[in-house]
Amino acid sequence: MTASSLVSSTSFDETAETEKKSSRADHTITRADLAQAVYKIIGTTRTEASAIVDLMLAEMFEKITTGEVVKLHNFGKFVIRQKSKREGRNPRTLEPAEISERRIVQFKPSPALRGQLNKTAAKAAAKGGRTKSVRRQKQDELA
Repeated sequence: MTASSLVSSTSFDETAETEKKSSRADHTITRADLAQAVYKIIGTTRTEASAIVDLMLAEMFEKITTGEVVKLHNFGKFVIRQKSKREGRNPRTLEPAEISERRIVQFKPSPALRGQLNKTAAKAAAKGGRTKSVRRQKQDELA
């Protein structure tokens, strides 16, 4: 069974409680939320689901810190960008300050994710309301 078939086979009724949490604009998805989703979709124990999420994030962390690009199909990719030394300004004192050279992680959304975000925003603009989550849109389409 593929990951996409696992995701598409989940029941929206099972995730109603999670949806209530994630429908709030200020909710941040945590490791526990991801582990809960793995637990519900795959049916492993909560401990195993948590271990799966931790292993996946640890692998991503390792690859990103070594400078490799982490690409997740239909989601996006994480790349390391080198920023050069530049002149900045202390916002409190307004005195010039040197900003050192550094590496940053940059997320670049996939065209599929970007398209879905723009589609959601366009629908909301047409209705004159707020944007809905992707899961909420699917619930509405199935109802």
